[in-house]
Amino acid sequence: MKLKEYSKTEPHPSWTEQEKWVWSRISEGEVADFNSSEYYGGKLDPKKPEEWTESRILTPAFLETILLHKPYREALTHHGIVILGAWFKDPIDLSNTTLAHQLIFGISRFDSNVKLNSLRTTHSILLRSSIFSEVVLRGAKIGDQLSMIGSKFTGKLDMDSLEVKNSLTMRGGAEFKEVVLRSAKIGGQTDMTGSKFTGKLEMGSLEANSSLLMSEAEFKEVVLLSAKIGGQLSMIGSKFTGKLDMNSLEVESSLIMRGGAEFKEVDIGSANVGGQTDMTGSKFTGKLEMGSLEANSSLLMSGAEFKEVDLTAAKIGGQLSIIGSKFTGQLIMDSLEAGSHIFMSGGAEFNEVILVAAKIGGGIDISNSKFKSLKMDGTQVKKELRLGSKEHLPTKWDKNSKLMLRNAEVGAIQDLSDAWPDELELVGFTYSQLSGLGAGKSHSMTKKDILGRKVWLNKQKSYSPQPYEQLGKVLREAGYKNEANDILYEGKMRELRESNGLTWMGLFLQLIVVGFGYRYRFAFIWVIALTFIGAFVLRATGQGLANGMPCGFAYSIDMLLPIIRLNESHYTVRLVGFAKYYFYFHIISGYALASFLIAGLSGITKK
Repeated sequence: MKLKEYSKTEPHPSWTEQEKWVWSRISEGEVADFNSSEYYGGKLDPKKPEEWTESRILTPAFLETILLHKPYREALTHHGIVILGAWFKDPIDLSNTTLAHQLIFGISRFDSNVKLNSLRTTHSILLRSSIFSEVVLRGAKIGDQLSMIGSKFTGKLDMDSLEVKNSLTMRGGAEFKEVVLRSAKIGGQTDMTGSKFTGKLEMGSLEANSSLLMSEAEFKEVVLLSAKIGGQLSMIGSKFTGKLDMNSLEVESSLIMRGGAEFKEVDIGSANVGGQTDMTGSKFTGKLEMGSLEANSSLLMSGAEFKEVDLTAAKIGGQLSIIGSKFTGQLIMDSLEAGSHIFMSGGAEFNEVILVAAKIGGGIDISNSKFKSLKMDGTQVKKELRLGSKEHLPTKWDKNSKLMLRNAEVGAIQDLSDAWPDELELVGFTYSQLSGLGAGKSHSMTKKDILGRKVWLNKQKSYSPQPYEQLGKVLREAGYKNEANDILYEGKMRELRESNGLTWMGLFLQLIVVGFGYRYRFAFIWVIALTFIGAFVLRATGQGLANGMPCGFAYSIDMLLPIIRLNESHYTVRLVGFAKYYFYFHIISGYALASFLIAGLSGITKK
């Protein structure tokens, strides 16, 4: 009975004819739609103001009266105010007011500012498919949803510290200039899908309890500094022509930046992403800053284009996939931690890659990709470092490329002979297995395999014994003792080639006498040779016959080897002439041979 009485509330005498008509519609719970009436010009487009007539103009005073003053406010039905196709020429100010009904404007024009500062309502505010100048919702609290689907804002939209209980909808081809959502709190989804932002979008310290959807949209500068997103943050297929600042961002679910999205400068430094971070197939024309990023799941950067990327001290809970991507600038991954594998394969192209002091819980695959340089000093890889295999094409390197593995640790090396660059740094590089050796004794090292490993070690710019010793250790532990000795021998040969002075002389003597401790047969050859030479000298000088030694072989070997005494009478012989002086040399040579032989057996010459 009360509602029926309110429905008969008479229009205010000061109202225009169109305002009286609007009141007659909304007081009956109907939509006041100017576009449905031929009297008001039929369906008009807010983007074509030349077609509009003053018969559609509504005043701010009329709007304030029906929203805030008795008896009109109380005469409104539960449908609230729904006005379509209206024209507001003058500023509207509903700041610090409380609305008891939902407010819906659609396909309308607002030529002046709309101020809704600190407005309170438990209902929805819908500003759809309309044209607005400057709108202020600073500190407003909306108990349901705030929707701006398809609208255009030619001035600033200020929603600083806004609170919306349910969703904030800014999608459907809406156009915005400068937007402020700083410190706003959105209880539901925030949807900007398909919209266009020509000015700065400020969302620093935003708290969105559900997802923030920014897909298939256009943005200039966007700030999400220290924002907290309760669901996913999606930017699929969007375009950013200015900086995207997401430093210290927190995303409970996934951060999705894939699907051909285009970015300029992006900062995700110190961000925390609870789900997957996906940049697959996107393009980054400026620096991508991800230093100290914490991604609890995988970081996917495959099939994308990047300039400079910084992942210093980032923590990736899953895998890091960069398959088939292109980097025109540096890729910095100092102190990176990855819980699973790093894939940098599949035809990817890299300029300079810095992966120093990283910790990788899985393996690293760089097969079938191209590098200018790769620095992995001090990096720890739990599983294999793959540069190619029967199933994977070898890594490609530019001319004069360098791979630095100083003090790096990997579980295994999986490679092909042509998978390494022209220059290597292997000092301190350690590994447990070589490709194929993990299969056990069913795999046999061929001469070609050994030659390939020698070439590999010789790619070091300067000699260091550790890489040779490391390879020798792995071969020896796998059961390839002879092959290990070949590698260690090659290492000493290189040391000889790069030495000079007394060092060269000492190494040369080690080589010719015992083959650096890996060719003991050299010593036996010297023993045989010197024995025959000694016997020949005795015979040629006649000292053998003169001392009752017609052959002289026993005397020659007895004088050569200090550790044996074949005949005590040999030590009472007194030679004269050339034979006397030759056997001084003969005895000294024996001591030298014995010294080198003992040193070789004890490992001194191998150090």
